[in-house]
Amino acid sequence: MMKLLETCRNIYPYSSIRRSFYSSIYSRMPYRDLFSERKEPFGKMPKEGIQEVWKNLPPATLESYLNTSWSYQKSEENNKLDLASDVILDEAGNPFVFKSVRKAQEKILPQSIFSTEYSVLGDQEFLDCALKLAYGSEIYQNEHIAAVETVGGTGALRTAFEFISRCFISLDGQKPRVYVPSVTWPNHKDIIRSCGLKMRDYRSYRKNVQGIDLKSCLSDLFRATKGSVVLLQTSGQNPTGTDFLPEQWQEISQILKDRKYLCVLDMAYQGLVSGDVDTDALALRQLIADGHQVIVCQSLSNSFALQGNVIGTLSVVTSNKQEKENVWSHLRSLTHSMHSNVPNYGRLIVKTVLLNEELKNEWIEEAQRLVESIQDTRQALHDKLVSLDTPIDWSFLLQQKGLFLFTGLETEQIETLRKEYGVYLQPDGRLNLGALRMSQVERVATSIQKVIHMESQTEEKTKEE
Repeated sequence: MMKLLETCRNIYPYSSIRRSFYSSIYSRMPYRDLFSERKEPFGKMPKEGIQEVWKNLPPATLESYLNTSWSYQKSEENNKLDLASDVILDEAGNPFVFKSVRKAQEKILPQSIFSTEYSVLGDQEFLDCALKLAYGSEIYQNEHIAAVETVGGTGALRTAFEFISRCFISLDGQKPRVYVPSVTWPNHKDIIRSCGLKMRDYRSYRKNVQGIDLKSCLSDLFRATKGSVVLLQTSGQNPTGTDFLPEQWQEISQILKDRKYLCVLDMAYQGLVSGDVDTDALALRQLIADGHQVIVCQSLSNSFALQGNVIGTLSVVTSNKQEKENVWSHLRSLTHSMHSNVPNYGRLIVKTVLLNEELKNEWIEEAQRLVESIQDTRQALHDKLVSLDTPIDWSFLLQQKGLFLFTGLETEQIETLRKEYGVYLQPDGRLNLGALRMSQVERVATSIQKVIHMESQTEEKTKEE
């Protein structure tokens, strides 16, 4: 069994190490920015005046998913439909709010929002209830888990890979390579790249069958560099919505153990996939039971529909109390240099709900109803697409779970949907069911049908010519 800190070189509390974010000695690699391959910076102070410091700075190349959001915001079309975002809306088109969250708001005293009682060391009460939700009470009590608060799941991921970049050394004595699903949330790769780490893909999803490709997944992980880092999503895979089955997780866990991988888990939608918080955490708990010392990036923003008040946690499973303290010192130092403290409001909401048994049970019941509603929308869209004249077997849509529907549409089709019908999807074809109202299902299905039919006609015309 691989121990995380057995592969680290003399991890000591951060206070005993030179406090330099960009130290090439400590990080073993200079910080890498967007223009790191250039020997000279674009921005230079002119000899006379300061009016044109950034004259030669070109615009950054935005990732395609950011361009989609930018295009939606710039569009002046009145009837545009944003299904590319991650937000959850109600039937009126307003942001969805759990009733349990509203009740928690009423319980929070206004002055507590501005409280200074939460030091730079964080709110341990919040961490306890958040991590019990993820790990389960028994595991959380019995394991040595170092944890910090983060600004949402993205903040947790960024902190995790910064920690790995600084403190984890692979079996060959080098910075580890990170293995990432070939079809994954695009920001995963942006975050890892920003931390100066190299990546490789492993296959886990096969587009031509619109489902899990377990054989290729196991093969890629078996052949990958031993002692590396592997990124996995626990449930509600973004963007595919296609999760591994419990028995498949057992096979994956065995490969990861044999190859001595360090596992980083992205846990973003607990409670909103199956409707059961424990079922959505099975992957994490399976890996813990098998002896893995995982790093868990937990987002509570999605689970509590707090996208405007993001909150999350980063936790690392260690072997003993001393390791826990040492790891925690590094995590706390990293988060302090990034954002110092997390915003109070999201933390207070989550803590108030989870520490009140009545509100917690109400939130769980509401999450179940929300999942059922999303599933009804998925079924309705599937049924409408089937009823239309499209040369596609849409049954794969019903195999997916969670907030997202992976349409399988091609880039050109997605672009046509946007330009001709004002329907915005992610560039990879991901559609957010949480933002799709039942009254819009027919419009979306009809638009997809027309795009597919239009492409078929184009192909036939090309063949004739």
